[in-house]
Amino acid sequence: DTPEEAEISTQTDALLDYPTAPEFVPRPSGVDKETEILPGDLFDFDLEVEPILEVIIGKSLDHALMEVLEEEELKELKEHKNNFEQKRNTMLAEVQRIEAA
Repeated sequence: DTPEEAEISTQTDALLDYPTAPEFVPRPSGVDKETEILPGDLFDFDLEVEPILEVIIGKSLDHALMEVLEEEELKELKEHKNNFEQKRNTMLAEVQRIEAA
């Protein structure tokens, strides 16, 4: 009672070596022109950028300083308001005590 057995094998075709396709290079159209730019013909980047950077950095520092001063001013106003309210509450309590007496 053994099952029927059989051996079968397959063979694939050998891979064909195709030549690689040449890289596409479009045909040039028109006439080529050239321009020669010598050092110093355009501009010196470091020299031209320095004044712009000074302005940007100066404005940034001024803006930051103004923000710090505004924060300090708001803190002082808040302290002044708290002191005023504390004095007012003390005076109101004293007036109510005097009126109650």
